[in-house]
Amino acid sequence: MQAQDKQTSTVHRVVILGGGAGGLELAAKLGRQFGPEHVLLIDRNAEHIWKPSLHEVAAGTLDIHREGLSYFLLARDRRFSFMLGEVVHIDRNERTIHLNPILDA
Repeated sequence: MQAQDKQTSTVHRVVILGGGAGGLELAAKLGRQFGPEHVLLIDRNAEHIWKPSLHEVAAGTLDIHREGLSYFLLARDRRFSFMLGEVVHIDRNERTIHLNPILDA
């Protein structure tokens, strides 16, 4: 049991704020290596849209609901955890992140 405690204490939990191209790629890479219990991605949107395509969304030639990638599905497939939320405060000393409440009809 001591070996297991020693092993888990050396593995860090990584929290990635924002699922843009860089954050999503990092979450997927670390998730495949360490698993969902060690990698958490937080984003205020439930879906990722490739930002260079936003002009197509604005022009109406791309449906964001059909072309967006679900963070929840990506998390399951790439072995990271996902939390929907908007960050309002980070306390580095306490190692905590505060999110706005999620309100839905």
